[in-house]
This record gives sequence, C-alpha cells and structure tokens, in this order.
Amino acid sequence: MPTTFKFRLTAHSGVQGVLNSANSSLTVSVPGLQDMTVAPRNANSLAEASKYHFDCGGFDSAEAAKQAGEKLRRILRLLTAPFDVPLVVPSDHKQSGDVHDDIKKPFRDAGGELLVGTKGFTVMPEDGTTAELVASMTANVRISDPKRVLDHIAELWDLDFEFDEVSLQAIELISLSASETSPKTKFLMSYLAAEQLFPSTERDEASLVVIAKLRDLVSDSTLQQVERRR
Repeated sequence: MPTTFKFRLTAHSGVQGVLNSANSSLTVSVPGLQDMTVAPRNANSLAEASKYHFDCGGFDSAEAAKQAGEKLRRILRLLTAPFDVPLVVPSDHKQSGDVHDDIKKPFRDAGGELLVGTKGFTVMPEDGTTAELVASMTANVRISDPKRVLDHIAELWDLDFEFDEVSLQAIELISLSASETSPKTKFLMSYLAAEQLFPSTERDEASLVVIAKLRDLVSDSTLQQVERRR
C-alpha cells in the first residue's frame, strides 16, 4: 500500500483559550481534503492551551501536503484580522528541542523518525513509524531579591522627574516591552520608543531642490522603468 503524507502547522497565542473549547481537539470538514484537526500542544484541552497544531492527512505526495499546508497558513493569517483572533502563525520552520538518540532509535529502526519540538510547518509520512514528540513545560524566572526593586523606589523618590508628553510615551513603550517574551517584539517596541524621541523633521527648501534635481536626472536617464521606481 503506498505511503500517504500529512502536514502539521503550529500556531500560538499570548493568551490561553483563543480556541475556547473543553475538547482535546476539534475537527473541520474541508472541501476536497480529509477532515482537518486542531489540537493543543501545551495543555489537555483547547481552552487551557496557548499553543496548537493543525493536522490534515491523506495526501498522495509530500508536495501535495506542503501545498495544502501553505494554503492553510495563508487562510489563518487572513482570518486573524476580521475576527480579531490573537493567533500567531509562524512563517519559518525550526526545531526548538531534541532528545537522546536512544529515544529515537526504535523509530529509526522501524524506518521512520521521531520529530522533536517542531515549530512552523512540517510534512511527514503517514507510515506508522514517523511521529512528533510534543512536550511542554513552564519555567518562571523571578527576581532573586525583590527588596532590591523596592529599595530603588526609595532611592528615586526624592528626585524630581519632569517629562514632556513625548518622553512619557517613550517610557510607557519601554515599560510595556519589558513584559514581552518575544525578542522581536521587544526590539520593535524599543524602536518605536526611540522614534518618539527623535521625530523626523520636514526637509528645508534647499534639500527639496536637490531631491527634485535627482528625480529629474533619474527620469531623463536611460534606465528601465522598473529601475527608475527603485
């Protein structure tokens, strides 16, 4: 019997219960495909989870499974805006963890593979010997000496702080960024804070004259239209 393939697409949210269901999975019928299933990755029910994966199988080739998975990725991104769903669908694929080869050995001996900690998009054969190990844990990192924070309050209390509205907005953005777990989000919010402090100014008349001459030079050149727009 020929081997079929399935895709698995992960998604996550910053809050629990985006898919608010007490079930351990939900299934949807998709035209032309086998039933598609969404399951939690870090909880026993969808309502308790913040990480999920979407599965769909029965594809004749890995390429067919990949095309269907990419289509699902696009559809999920389109749905997040009108329904205001805080669901993040990764654009990349990576492995966030691993286990010892002794654990993988039984799968490999059977001609399959044990996938560990995948994030994003994965295609795998439905051969009964290829599987993904999904594990979840929570680690809380805390300040070792909370009194240090309180001591800083006392140290700063007698200082007079005067901020204009722009500076207050920048401080608020920096403060919000501290609660983010994503390095990309932290960087973006810090960049926005800096942008508040260094606003762009309108160009003076002399600069506008130089820019106009440069535009005329490009327009009169022999460059192709696509190069001129660049």
